[in-house]
Amino acid sequence: MISYRQITPSDLPELSRVSEIQLDEQRLKSDHAGWVAFNDGAVIGFLIANRSSGTLSNFTLMLSDHSKEVTASLFHQAEAWLFSHGWERIHLNADPKDSHVSSETLERTNWTAEQDRYSKPSPRETPINLEEHVLTCPTTGYSRILRLQPALHNDSPTLCLFLDGEHYWRDMDVVPLLNELRRAGTLPDTTLAFVGHLSGAARQKDYTCNQNYATFIGETVLPWLLQRFPNLDQNQCLIAGLSLSGLMATFLTFNYPEYFCRCLSQSGSYWWDLETFQKAAHAHAHVDSRFWLSVGDREVDKHIRHPPSGLLQEISQLEGVERAVRILEDTGATVRFHTYQGGHKLKPWRKELPQALSWLLNTR
Repeated sequence: MISYRQITPSDLPELSRVSEIQLDEQRLKSDHAGWVAFNDGAVIGFLIANRSSGTLSNFTLMLSDHSKEVTASLFHQAEAWLFSHGWERIHLNADPKDSHVSSETLERTNWTAEQDRYSKPSPRETPINLEEHVLTCPTTGYSRILRLQPALHNDSPTLCLFLDGEHYWRDMDVVPLLNELRRAGTLPDTTLAFVGHLSGAARQKDYTCNQNYATFIGETVLPWLLQRFPNLDQNQCLIAGLSLSGLMATFLTFNYPEYFCRCLSQSGSYWWDLETFQKAAHAHAHVDSRFWLSVGDREVDKHIRHPPSGLLQEISQLEGVERAVRILEDTGATVRFHTYQGGHKLKPWRKELPQALSWLLNTR
């Protein structure tokens, strides 16, 4: 099975062993980032990007039956990272012939040939520029990337914290959408924060009501944000998540009601151990909390296992969310249940964001 994650310094010896490229740990910690692909635990490719120059380089792919899939995913992640740092055009400093990626593939994905390299324009009319920080919890050892889009006005008191950050800022491209809504006054001015996930396996560990991960958010991420933005109102924060992180968003609202009074859960995975969820909801009942729970009318699959760990889903996503709504209502919380047409997809989640955030943030 193929999996991906961002490169960490501990990966460098193995990547240097499978390629002739000597990677620099100091640069990886400063202005470089990379993504690596595995097939059943073995490295099959990686790609390095430099945000200081807006370039992709050191693309290495071990030939495999999945070369097109791996190439597309590695490029997608690296390109999005560079564009998130304000670049209007990025460049590829590698000969496609040496990188096992064809010129036809590059041109099909909007790369343009130049003299000795390729370039690609930003897909956005207005570039975004996200701050990027790495936060580490001394209690649990958790370390994750936090990306920020500060409020348009420094005196804004509201924070929106998104779990599964890459799905929101990269795959759903929510920053331009939310910036437009903030400028138009449709949404209050807010500080946007995106907590990154490490890998598919880490998501399944972190977001299944993991108390250590909750401690990382509640005792490291939130205090850091309140120090970074002193005007934030710590009692008026919104937390958002989707699928498994939608489940975790509600769990964090239970555990840290002093921070989170508004929760957006998009197709939350409430099929996971509903008994534990119900106990947590009643143990930390907070009647002032507002919850938006959504799910697609086609999310009816059940008795399935989710890779990479084989997490078992016995009931459908739809049934799980319906049960979660009833549990939350029993605690006295204010709940908005939204059923959309479609399945477990990014497009309907992005489409409902303006309505969901407006309901959650415009509490008048």
